[in-house]
Amino acid sequence: MSKTRNRVLLATTVGAALAAGGSAQVTRRKVAAHRNRPDPEARLLAEAPRVDRVTPVTTANGLALHVEEVGATDAPLTVIFSHGWTCTEETWVYQRRELAGDDVRLVFYDQRGHGRSGRPDELPESHSIETLGDDLGRVLDAVAPDGPVVLVGHSMGGMTIMGLAERRPELFRAGGRVVGVALLGTSAGGAAATMLSLPAMAAKLVQRFGPGGATRLAHFAPRLESRRKTSTLTWVLANHVSYGGDVPPSLVELMERMASQSSIATIANFSGALFVHDKMKALAALRQIPVLVLVGSKDVLTPVDNSRTIAAEVPDAELVVLPGAGHMLMLERPALTSLHLRTLFGRARAAVRPSVA
Repeated sequence: MSKTRNRVLLATTVGAALAAGGSAQVTRRKVAAHRNRPDPEARLLAEAPRVDRVTPVTTANGLALHVEEVGATDAPLTVIFSHGWTCTEETWVYQRRELAGDDVRLVFYDQRGHGRSGRPDELPESHSIETLGDDLGRVLDAVAPDGPVVLVGHSMGGMTIMGLAERRPELFRAGGRVVGVALLGTSAGGAAATMLSLPAMAAKLVQRFGPGGATRLAHFAPRLESRRKTSTLTWVLANHVSYGGDVPPSLVELMERMASQSSIATIANFSGALFVHDKMKALAALRQIPVLVLVGSKDVLTPVDNSRTIAAEVPDAELVVLPGAGHMLMLERPALTSLHLRTLFGRARAAVRPSVA
């Protein structure tokens, strides 16, 4: 990439970030007021989550994945949750509390390079959606070697499910192990062209040159890591890209905390995978099982059209748009998200054949 193109990409990316922050017209004083106001969610989010078992899972290239289970090992249904880019299994803090005891076993894990899981090397294949799909397959095989399974994925976690469907489509066929899928705030391809609601020309530049720019950013990660800190700008951006409306400050802090558990190199390398992600053909594997496609109407990272595209490829999928919710809909609308997941679990149980039970 030429120096000129590098500058165009940098200017476009920074400009988009500043526009996102500036559009909200948030001053330092207003951010401080937001941070210091009464927070009804702070106590709940600070409580240690229930963990019944920690299950060691190793990826194909030897990374240790942090996997936690809630619920009986002989539960009639296992649900595996995959979080998104720059997040951790804390993404599902509300669902862990609300769905426990529903006669299901809940499984949460940190994706490679995120949270408490191992850090991958710098090779491109270590940061691909296909590799994330393989990791999910390893988790499934380890915690649920038999019995029906529902997969729930948000953003990059939804792409992870598509990666597994591409690699092992037999898991998703009628009578297969996976009996239901929930895709939350995600995309089957072309996400770079829609994220942050960029103008068409800027989106094309980011989609074309983004992977190279992400690789270059990863090279500077050691220098940037030492300067990493929470600031007014990071707060504004975390709030803007995560939520569709006003949320308690602890939810913005949760986003910052989760992101801080991934290195800048990991974040940069996985961003390249998101730019080139295309799993439209993999969606065909989901057509024989119950599928929920859930998205917030104000999602600026994977806007509603991405979910409509997925639903069009899986005609029997249930498409639900949550009014006013942003990208982190499971945190912003936890009760509604859990309600729709429960409905999916019911559909999945009804579809289970005796040979799978």
